[in-house]
Amino acid sequence: MKTLFVLFFSLFLMVSCHVTGNMADNRLTGPEYFSRYTSLADALKVDPGLIVTGSGGNATVRLRKSTGSVNREPLYVVDGYSVGNNYQMADQLVNMATVRRIRVLRDATQLTVYGEMGANGVIEIITTRSESGNLASSRG
Repeated sequence: MKTLFVLFFSLFLMVSCHVTGNMADNRLTGPEYFSRYTSLADALKVDPGLIVTGSGGNATVRLRKSTGSVNREPLYVVDGYSVGNNYQMADQLVNMATVRRIRVLRDATQLTVYGEMGANGVIEIITTRSESGNLASSRG
């Protein structure tokens, strides 16, 4: 009986983890998901690796365990174009109804492309306005 219980419990865990993983992948991309947020700050608050204080255009965003320069704001890249380390500028440029994907880059190998500007992390925002969905080659 105990073996049967362990077998069913293991099967339940495998199925629930698989379903949860698929749901998480689907809900974090696409205009349908992001259009429910009124500002970029609201969308970024769901990332546990970010510290977002305030809301709307008055928010500040920091990566947890950020190292680097005195300005600890991450670099914002919208549709492949760097808008600097200024959240307010990125928030003005982004219409949440058009956001397809937001990626937060923290790993050193991912950040090397952005050089010193990306030392505090990079937030890449891809919108439906980008023609190919790939990042443009202009960095920093």
